[in-house]
Amino acid sequence: MALVAEALGTDGACCVAAPWFETANGAITPDHIVYAKSFLFDGAVTAENLRGFIRVRGYAPRIVVTLEHVIGVGATEKAARLALTLAQDAGHIQRLARAFGGVKFLDDRSRSFIENWEAESYRSVVSNQ
Repeated sequence: MALVAEALGTDGACCVAAPWFETANGAITPDHIVYAKSFLFDGAVTAENLRGFIRVRGYAPRIVVTLEHVIGVGATEKAARLALTLAQDAGHIQRLARAFGGVKFLDDRSRSFIENWEAESYRSVVSNQ
């Protein structure tokens, strides 16, 4: 987890890990986007790969998935825990939704609107203090 904090700077100042669980890699609801971001990092955890994620997505990951753990990441412990909680929730939704044809993630237009909406950005800042 020190590598995550080192690679992400203040965005990765706090990490909270849980044993591996199924995660959803897409935007399900506005709350998932605000607190856990739309996409998680799932790959070899290296400083270069984490920085590459930032270059591609435009933000630091809030969820990092390894073979053994799912890690909530944030500037504060509260933000990291909340991201992890929302990741667990999204994983449950994805698993249960299989019985009904699977999850329909928000499309890029809707996802982008929420990611860039001033009100949601403000809500994220206020909730993570």
